[in-house]
Parts: sequence; C-alpha cells; structure tokens
Amino acid sequence: MKFCTLATLTLALSGIIIAQDQPTPILPRYGVIIPAHPIDPLAYQKKAAGGKALPVWGAIFMYHNKPYGFYMIGSDPSAGSATSKIKTVIIPLALKFSNGKVLDPTQPVQCRGTESALALTQQSPMLKKVDWNQGGTDVGNTQYADAFQRAEWWNFANGNAPDYHVLLNPVIARKATIIVPANQGKTVSGRGCGVYGDVEGLYFDAQIRSLIVQRNLQPNVLPFFLTYDVVEDHGVLGYHSTLANTLYATATFNDQNFGPKHAFQDMVPMSHVIAATFNDPFETNLTPNWKSSFAPQQGCNSLLEAGEPLAGLAEPVKVPGNKHQYYVQDLAFELWFAKAPASTSVNGWFSMYGTFKDSVSNKNCN
Repeated sequence: MKFCTLATLTLALSGIIIAQDQPTPILPRYGVIIPAHPIDPLAYQKKAAGGKALPVWGAIFMYHNKPYGFYMIGSDPSAGSATSKIKTVIIPLALKFSNGKVLDPTQPVQCRGTESALALTQQSPMLKKVDWNQGGTDVGNTQYADAFQRAEWWNFANGNAPDYHVLLNPVIARKATIIVPANQGKTVSGRGCGVYGDVEGLYFDAQIRSLIVQRNLQPNVLPFFLTYDVVEDHGVLGYHSTLANTLYATATFNDQNFGPKHAFQDMVPMSHVIAATFNDPFETNLTPNWKSSFAPQQGCNSLLEAGEPLAGLAEPVKVPGNKHQYYVQDLAFELWFAKAPASTSVNGWFSMYGTFKDSVSNKNCN
C-alpha cells in the first residue's frame, strides 16, 4: 500500500511527526492510497448484482486509437433512468492527541459558527437537496455529487435518462476515537483560530481500516470517516481507497485557512473525495497523462480523479432554510480526462461550474 499525493504516485508521504504545538508548513492537497491487492472489477460487479456490493458500471473511451476503460459508482446512464442509493455509513472520528487536545466532529466548531462539523455535514448540499442551476441549465434538485453525475452525463440525463440519480443514503454511526501517540501526530496553532491536528498518514489509515474490520462494514456500504480540522502528512484533507472488497473514504470538515479564501474549507474536502470515489471507485481508472492548466501544482497524472485538476476552487452554495454558507469544489468531467474535442456534458462544459470549457486546459505531459 502507498499513501501518496496524486501528483507523486510513487512517493510515500509517511514520516515522524513530533507532538509539539508549533507552526508546520502546510501543503493542502488530497491523497491517493493504492491498495496492495486491488479489487477485481468484474468479480465486484457480480457481487453488486446480488446486492452484496455497491452498484458499479463500466465503459471505454478511445484516445489516439488506444482504449481506456473506466468504472463508476451507480448505474449506466446510457441504459436509461435509474436511481442508485449508496448506503453511506458516516462515522464521526475524533482524534485525541498526546497533549490532551481532542478534535471531535460532534462538538461545536472552532470557527464559523457554533454547530458541530457533523451537524453541518448532515445539513449540507452533500446530503440535502439543492436546485443546481449550472450556467442557466437546471440539472436537478438533489445532492451535489448526484448533480455532478447528472451534469457529467447530461446527454443521457437530459435525454432518455431524465431520472438518473446516484444518491448518498446516509446512516450516522456511533462516534469512534483514535488515540494519537506523540510520535504519530500533534496539534498545531490554527490558521485563523484554534488548532488543527496533523497525523502521520499511514498510522491514520491503519486505524480507520481497523475500524472497518471491527465494525464489520461490508462491501454493500460506503464507510465515510468524518474528521474535524485534521490533516494527514502536513496537508492531506481526504482520500479514498479499498479494503478487500469494501470501498471507503475520509475527509475533514475544515475551517482553517490553508489556502485562498475558502479553498479547502467546509464541504470542499468531502465534495472532492466523494466525487473521486464515484468516478474512480477502485483507483484503477487510468487516463491519458494529464496536467491541469488551472492547478499545475498537481503535476503530471494519469488517474480519473474528478477533483484534482481543480483542487482548491471553492464554489459557494446555499441550502434552502439554512443560514450557513456552504462551499463545494468545482469538478472535472470524464470527457476532460479523455481529452475529447467536444463535450456532451452540461452546457458543452468540461467541469461542473464551467471552469473548463474545453479540454485544451488538459495539457500533455510525461
């Protein structure tokens, strides 16, 4: 197993973190964990057909006469309207550090309000319905990740599959607590208020994998571990991976100022990670090498990770009846990664909010 950033797939980011409350250089980003034993997609689909795994579908695109296969969560949009409800077991994950500080998503946030990260997540556009009007086109009154899938496959959702949906069906599980030894993590003075936690990535992942086993979480659910103001390896805000045949994901509700205004705050990490899970569930969706002109810091990559080319581009969202100002991230469509000459996604765009209006922004690289 490797815990790494998408830009450096062969570079392990583990290291020793001392338990002192001192400023630490932060590089806000998202991780990728390549499993030692990847899931066999065809075998997984057979389990899904019997209700023993999450629904997935697959297709192929061509680039320079070379086929690139991919799998996504949900049903095949070309097959017509269908609603996939993804049972998402949300596990609030508190971290207790050696100095006694506990960062707990069930307690009031340090910044931007008095509600808990868990309550704000439950009320967020990731789980509640919002009417998504993208450039004048209404793609649905639904959750953000579903709106993204509909917009991505708009030629079908606006055609023979008007009721196509991939919805998170949340179940809030009991809280878990990780005890972080002094040599595996620390708290750091906050960027704006309070403190944040910085944990060694492989240690953190080992703990959540143990929780998956302890709680007997099966392949037909998506465990999502919600932390609060915690990063791994000096800046990783979330990632997704697999354990045996179980997909899992984690992201932090962050109210620290790790980048440009709101770039990595609020629901931005969760929206990034859930979209990545939907569009590359097994970490096997290889694409032509890509480099984003919007986010050149991501380097040269070759995975269909919807959030990476636009990492840090926060978009404001209001949930009806909720005063909290939410933020999600713009996300790249499959056709951007395929370097398609034209888009059949919403408005002919190559990303959810239209930051990418063509695939020219997908630069060739080695």
